[in-house]
Amino acid sequence: MEEENLFNTGLLKELGDKKSILIVLTFFLDNSPKDIRDLEKSISEKDLKAIFNKAHKMKGSLAMLKAIKMVAILEQIEIASGMEKDLEKVETLLPEFFKKFSLLEQQLSKEVASLKAEMG
Repeated sequence: MEEENLFNTGLLKELGDKKSILIVLTFFLDNSPKDIRDLEKSISEKDLKAIFNKAHKMKGSLAMLKAIKMVAILEQIEIASGMEKDLEKVETLLPEFFKKFSLLEQQLSKEVASLKAEMG
């Protein structure tokens, strides 16, 4: 079974060059672990406002990568933590998000390595 590709660099290709794409992907890979830690901390503290804010921030970053399935999960987390104030629902959405996020990191790391190889 083929691995699901969780991102698309189509939007980034509008930047015009591989170096710019590499910078954006590297920035995402360098900063996303902190976002995940912050999200986990907010959940452990049962801080729905912080969960909403972190999900919203991450949704923007993932939308830029056209990680549509992950954006959809974050939208559900936003609704659950914002309008619905339902921490239990947030907690049920997280395992799938974290699973996809881990896979996305692997895929992006491969893409970065590929870009670096192409650029020499």
